[in-house]
Amino acid sequence: MSNLSIVPKRTADPAIALELLHQDGAVIFVAPELTFEGTKDAVRAVLGHDLPAMGEPVLIVAEGNNDKSLPTTDISYGHTDGFSYGYDTPDMIMLHCIIQSTGGGASFILDGYRLLEQMDNDPKMADLSNFLRTVEIDQSDPGMRSDFSRAVRMTDKGRVCIRHHRYQRAVEDSPDYEYQKAMLGRWRKSVIKASQEVDRFMLQPGDALFIDNYRVMHGRDPYPGDARRLHRIWMWSKDSFSVPEGMLGSDSGTSTVKYAGAIASEKY
Repeated sequence: MSNLSIVPKRTADPAIALELLHQDGAVIFVAPELTFEGTKDAVRAVLGHDLPAMGEPVLIVAEGNNDKSLPTTDISYGHTDGFSYGYDTPDMIMLHCIIQSTGGGASFILDGYRLLEQMDNDPKMADLSNFLRTVEIDQSDPGMRSDFSRAVRMTDKGRVCIRHHRYQRAVEDSPDYEYQKAMLGRWRKSVIKASQEVDRFMLQPGDALFIDNYRVMHGRDPYPGDARRLHRIWMWSKDSFSVPEGMLGSDSGTSTVKYAGAIASEKY
């Protein structure tokens, strides 16, 4: 077992779920009502007293309406969600399993805080850790909000936010473009390696996976067919950087408009 692995514990008690979420960075809450309202009720049960805002849920399907989708036959490496909101990325997410695939599709979670700590303690990787903390890169979701910020940031309350997603890239007109590109290549290779090594687990219908989107990265293995169905909600707690203005959703492009019942591509 990799020391970066987080295999979430399962509970039907919302108070215990919240405690485990803060302790471990992820938890599975048993939420058998497989509707959008049931998904929102699960969020309210676990985080309701501590939640200034949540996006409307979206249905994650293989044949969604987003041309940025990742084929289900490809592995989705460890990543953080909500990059379409730029600097105001959500600090909590929930994935509610409605229908699981008939084969493959196992989930995994890797601990970003531990990964960063490993880099700090490795003379060969300490420069990458410093880069992630100090250099502003282009993290903009193409066509959405511009976001030039560091991959590792800290809130005013001292909470560390680690981000990794496929749109992280060097700033195009930067004199350090090649340096940034090389460092981000190392960052991605580190996350890919960790993604391949951490333990897997299967979500079952009714499992609501809550994730600390500042601390951990999540992903899934390839799977055949298109039967898999998840609901996803992005959330902003009082400990997030800030809550975006306007109507909130839970998919790429929600910085403009999204609505309950929308269909999102299977990217994750």
